[in-house]
Amino acid sequence: MTESVTRKDFLGRTVITERAGYGGSVLVTSNAFDAAGRLVFTRNHDGSAVAYAYDALGGSAGTVKAGAGQTLDFDPLDFTLAGVSALDKYVIEETPSWKEESDLGLSAHGVPDVWWDCSASVSRLPGQGAVTTLISRVQLTGLSPACVARAVTTDADGVTVITTESLDAANAGRTLTRRSGAG
Repeated sequence: MTESVTRKDFLGRTVITERAGYGGSVLVTSNAFDAAGRLVFTRNHDGSAVAYAYDALGGSAGTVKAGAGQTLDFDPLDFTLAGVSALDKYVIEETPSWKEESDLGLSAHGVPDVWWDCSASVSRLPGQGAVTTLISRVQLTGLSPACVARAVTTDADGVTVITTESLDAANAGRTLTRRSGAG
């Protein structure tokens, strides 16, 4: 094989990708989808795997990563992160979400007290506690031409990035990014 081959299902989703590897080997990656059409499982060419979980509204709830040769003790096509977390043998990345009303302590930058749609990236390593690696907040209300979108992210090192999208008098889009904190 001198090139890659991609096989798709009848909906156009990639289900198998084959590409040339070292010494004439063929590296195969495969994907599985649920009835709603969401990617729920990927088996990588090295034997590792990723199972994807979704919340009740279809948003990403997180992933479970299994190393090459590691046996899955759950059905990757039908599982919840809570059930897998109890197994404590996989790398689990959760994305809990919530709503909050706050200025996020950013009133010095002109951020008003508003409602935010929030999510976090939480990594759990086998035998260890959970570590929050990123918190993201997107402004839900109070938008005007001066602020059509605002997102605030804070990473594990305390670096906060505020991205504000606005429109000028000619309705041309403008993006302003501010960075503060450690790093």
